Amino acid sequence: MEFAGGRLTSRSTVISAIQAKKDLASGADAYLVQVVSDPSETKSIAGILVAEEFSYAFAVDLPGLLPIHDVKFTIDLEPRAAPIHKAPYRMAPAELKELKAQLHELVGKGFIQPSSSPWGAPMQLVKKKDGTLRMCIDYREFKKEGRVVAYASRQLRDHESNYHTHDLELAVVVFALKIWRHYLYGEACEVYNNHKSLKHLFT
Repeated sequence: MEFAGGRLTSRSTVISAIQAKKDLASGADAYLVQVVSDPSETKSIAGILVAEEFSYAFAVDLPGLLPIHDVKFTIDLEPRAAPIHKAPYRMAPAELKELKAQLHELVGKGFIQPSSSPWGAPMQLVKKKDGTLRMCIDYREFKKEGRVVAYASRQLRDHESNYHTHDLELAVVVFALKIWRHYLYGEACEVYNNHKSLKHLFT
C-alpha cells in the first residue's frame, strides 16, 4: 500500500513505547509504517496563492546561472568640461569606519572596483531612522556648473488679461529675448520651454 501527500494538514499523535506495549498487550491492532521522502518530486508553485497570481514572474525552466556579459558604460560629458576638484576634508572616525566598511562590502560583492579619476563627487553619510548610516553622493557640485543666472517675472497689464493663452505664451518668448538679449550675444545657448504649443518655435 502506498500513500502520497503534500504538507501536513493535521497534527499527528505520538505515544510512548510503554503505552504502545500496553495497547498491544490488551489486543489493539498495530501496523508497521515506514515513511520515505521521494527526492525526485519536483517543486511546484501550485497551491501558493501569491505565486499562482503572479505566475508570469517565475521561470518555467532555469538550467543554470546566466552568462556574464561585459557591460561597457560611459557617461557623455560636455565638450571642454573641466573636472570638478574639491579639497579633501576630514571625517569623523565613526563615519570614516562606516565608509570603509561599506566600500569594502561593495568591492567584495563586485558592484564597484578600485579606480582613480579626476572626476568625483563629494560623499556624505546620512543617518537613517534605525541609527545606521547610508552613503549618499552630493550632486550639488555638479549642478553649480549650469546654475540659473537670471530670473524674470512680471504681472499682466490690464489689456493683457484679455489675451488668449496662446498669445500670452508667445509674449513670454518675446519678453525673455528682450530682457536677456545680452546673455545670448556670442554664446551658444539652449532655450527650454514646457509649453507644448510653443515647441515648434524651437525645432
